[in-house]
Amino acid sequence: MSSSRFPHLLRRAATLVATAAALLLVLTSAAEAQPTESRDQIRALLGNAVLPSGATVDLVPLREFYQRRGYQPAWIENVRARGDAQQMLSALEHAADEGLEPTDYRVAALLLRTSSLPSGAAEYDVMLSDAALRFARDLRIGRPQLRSLDSDVDLPSQVFDPALSLDAALATESINSFLASLPPPHQEYAALKQALAHYREIDSAGAWAMLADSFPEDPESNPDSAAVLQHRLAVEDDAASRNQRVSDPLKQFQARHGLVADGTVGPETIAALNVSASERAMEIVANMERWRWLPRVLETSYVAVNVPDQHLTVLARGGSALDSRVIVGRPSDPTPIFRAVARSLTVNPPWNVPVGIAQSEILPKLRGDPRYLVDHDMILRDGPAGDPYGMHINWGTVSPESFRYHVQQQPGPKNDLGTLKLELPNRFNVYLHYKSAQSLFDLDARALSHGCVRVEQILPLASYALSGDPAAAVSSLQNAIASGKTEHLALGNPLPIYFLYWTVFPDPDGMIEFRPDIYGRDRRMIAAIENRAAGERVSMSAVECTPG
Repeated sequence: MSSSRFPHLLRRAATLVATAAALLLVLTSAAEAQPTESRDQIRALLGNAVLPSGATVDLVPLREFYQRRGYQPAWIENVRARGDAQQMLSALEHAADEGLEPTDYRVAALLLRTSSLPSGAAEYDVMLSDAALRFARDLRIGRPQLRSLDSDVDLPSQVFDPALSLDAALATESINSFLASLPPPHQEYAALKQALAHYREIDSAGAWAMLADSFPEDPESNPDSAAVLQHRLAVEDDAASRNQRVSDPLKQFQARHGLVADGTVGPETIAALNVSASERAMEIVANMERWRWLPRVLETSYVAVNVPDQHLTVLARGGSALDSRVIVGRPSDPTPIFRAVARSLTVNPPWNVPVGIAQSEILPKLRGDPRYLVDHDMILRDGPAGDPYGMHINWGTVSPESFRYHVQQQPGPKNDLGTLKLELPNRFNVYLHYKSAQSLFDLDARALSHGCVRVEQILPLASYALSGDPAAAVSSLQNAIASGKTEHLALGNPLPIYFLYWTVFPDPDGMIEFRPDIYGRDRRMIAAIENRAAGERVSMSAVECTPG
């Protein structure tokens, strides 16, 4: 949701925040005079998830938070508490800067619910605590409803207790440090936050004009068209306005969007140019959310596969030790988001064909060609005695449901795993391997596999996994491959592998790059955010119309 879509709400929230100090002074007079009464009121309010104002709160963390405090108010008792409240309200008001939705924390409704009723101070305290705890959780480890959108996400769980952490921050007068510690500490996240502000600023200023499908393919062929294109590029990147030839900044734009940088305006380039600034902002929001799912501290040496970019990087001691193109899962067989640890390497591996692939792809071919297994160096591991290739099976009578055989493809030039396979146990049965098919690696769109990842530079990667150096073990690996024998090699040090989904990311020079949302993960997340925000806006509007 672009911040420019609902300016009236933002102006109203700003006005309310400006008056917060005065309202808090009114609210706290009763609490300071009657602390026992305030504690009793808070205890009573926590008996129901719906407060008298109609606001719904998350009781589990709230109860833990107030139990730790003996139900003492957190935000209204004295001058220091009121100052902490101001800091928290300011953070909530600026939640959009972190890619979060301020309406999720009811900033405007929270302030409007400060009243002169005897229970007003206690209810305000509970509402602010509820907002603070949810905000801390969302910013620190991500929004639960978004992480659960896709079932194929398996990243390490993060331990974070917002109630414990917030209470400790209030007790030690360190609310500012607490707030500063919540966002992911990674440089990439900071770059995305800056980019989010940039695209929202563009959107607020009027965004950019859309190009017609009939736009000239050669941008230099028509001065008027060249001027239109240069203006469009300069809105997003002011460096484009300082270049005399529009084809040069166009090539840079294409490279930043994973397109062929040929300087011509084809359909894919027009489509990328016509994505609005508000849409780009929401793509950035989706990627910021996924950064919150990662561990706060990553290993000193690990492999990162960026699936939308179809690229693998070995990161060691803060730098890149190896880069490689990869082939990833096709849209119908998406490569999951997960972390696994490689502990061994198999040379000349056999391929145990997954049952689903055998049923859906191999069985139909066997019905048309009984020699299919023979011709592809495959056997039935549990086939009829003396018939490893199933030559005497009437495949026409075998249905996918009754296909009970386990198919294995033998090592060799026809093997779909190729010559090397990094073993990394995981519930998705996804791994890194190589198959000689250079023509596929040369393609720009390489979402072609059943979900596993084929690595173009598999020999340097395997060498790094074995020795910590991309070149040291290459010769011995080549000899092992040439032997034709299957060999299992243990890694000296386990190697973490992250399969990630970055459709927006900073390049080494700090420029923001975009990639296609090949599996629709961004689309699903953005829809969930905007649908929830729409519901919250309706709810907040109802509260604003009845401020008593």
